[in-house]
Amino acid sequence: MNSPSAPWSVAVAPAIADTWMNSLFDYDEITFFHSERMVHLVDSIAREVGLDGDDLVEAREAAGFHDLGKVEVPISILGKAARLTQEEFVTIRAHSAVGAELILKASPDLWKISQGVRTHHERLDGSGYPDGLKGDEIPILGRIVAVADVFDALTHPRPYRKGMYSTESALEFLEANIETSFDPMIVFALKSIIGQNNLAG
Repeated sequence: MNSPSAPWSVAVAPAIADTWMNSLFDYDEITFFHSERMVHLVDSIAREVGLDGDDLVEAREAAGFHDLGKVEVPISILGKAARLTQEEFVTIRAHSAVGAELILKASPDLWKISQGVRTHHERLDGSGYPDGLKGDEIPILGRIVAVADVFDALTHPRPYRKGMYSTESALEFLEANIETSFDPMIVFALKSIIGQNNLAG
């Protein structure tokens, strides 16, 4: 395979974006390919909810780099099939904040992207992490990436789970958790683009 690159990256300098994607690929290919799929999925959702221009660029980049912080998580934890210990869970939960910090170190101009990365595990009822944000306290990029992240994770193999959800079952899971966890506007946008077979690729 050729060296991974980030042709969808505009806001982040190409050399930095490519370095980040290479790091993900070298460290954990599952995370790398998940991140690549996320760019296209989030692009489609973001367009469906009306984002364009710089907002659309930032949505794609928050998607592509949302798991960047996992390069700081021991591979023994990322690839663990058994239940994580409490200590391991704390370690892996730190990845969203770590990724946001790496992005801000590259440039303070990437604030919105960094916040999309930081908040993609926040939940509407405040049960998420790292900051326990609720509702509209969670930026739109974080809410979009959250829905796409869960959908992609459910519909692709993971070492800690036997089998995969069907597209229909994954959508049902998301719909069952709107209001408490996921923004209904974004869940229904995802449902709409899947119904239209309108995923960007």
